[in-house]
Amino acid sequence: MPANKKPGIDWAAIEVRVRAGESYRSIAHDFDVSHVAISKQAKRNGWKPSPHDRWLTLTAKSKTAEMLKSPQTEGEKKIAAYGKRTPENAAQILAYLEDGASISLAAKSVGIDPRTLAKWQKDDPYLNALIVKARAEHLSSLCADINKAAKRGDWRAAAKLLEVAPETKHEWNPERTGHANINVILNIPRAPGDGAKVIDGIAGDG
Repeated sequence: MPANKKPGIDWAAIEVRVRAGESYRSIAHDFDVSHVAISKQAKRNGWKPSPHDRWLTLTAKSKTAEMLKSPQTEGEKKIAAYGKRTPENAAQILAYLEDGASISLAAKSVGIDPRTLAKWQKDDPYLNALIVKARAEHLSSLCADINKAAKRGDWRAAAKLLEVAPETKHEWNPERTGHANINVILNIPRAPGDGAKVIDGIAGDG
């Protein structure tokens, strides 16, 4: 069924901007359409920015991006001319981090030493905040996966949530309680006259 689109709107241009990661409100400001309508069209048509493009929208606002536009010092001019310290590479690093890569692996993915990335983070607090955000988003996605598993009835997932939740971790976290193992007693059927059987150090006496 064809999408119900408001006539006279350049939806092709809107799609490009949505896929680039721009916010619906920002796009709506330039078109005769509401951000809600853009959101519905994006959902209906599957318009989603790639992780790289979504992060690139944010790294374009970084101190590094501003420096590359108008380098002042000799060091900045050298970075602008030959360096790998670019918003595009930063976006690639952030995309890898969001997907679960380590800081070291993410840095190497764009051909830089992890120590270089550490210096970059120190020089650019905004980029450092984005790195924290990317790693947090990955961890949040893992939490969501555990929650989904718990709701499906996976007791291990539910137990893990109890181990880390601030309200219950003191009672459920094995490292805090000192009870890392669960004792299980197995009752093994035996033939008449047999003695108690011991399985893995646990006595079963019928």
